[in-house]
Amino acid sequence: MTDATKTVHLPEDTIAELRDLLREAEEVLADTGAAGGEKIEALRERLRVALFEGRHAIDRLRELARRRAGEIDLQVRAHPYESVGIAIGVGALLGFLCSRLMR
Repeated sequence: MTDATKTVHLPEDTIAELRDLLREAEEVLADTGAAGGEKIEALRERLRVALFEGRHAIDRLRELARRRAGEIDLQVRAHPYESVGIAIGVGALLGFLCSRLMR
């Protein structure tokens, strides 16, 4: 693979990576429990707040994705021919743009 190769992340992969990051941050927070000092306490509190907000952000994003997927499903079922036409148009446009980039 070259340096220009980009990795495609699925939403599930991103959520899993965020959960792993939060878990590691919690472990670091627990490991510094014995350390004292005003600055360490302030850092711990900021990390606790960031972890709390991160968990809730993941939950909100997951719920939003589920809702949007449901809305799209309803629209596709209500307008199947239009949906196929749009998909063909987008595919043709992407194919055209990719072929121009390869020249």
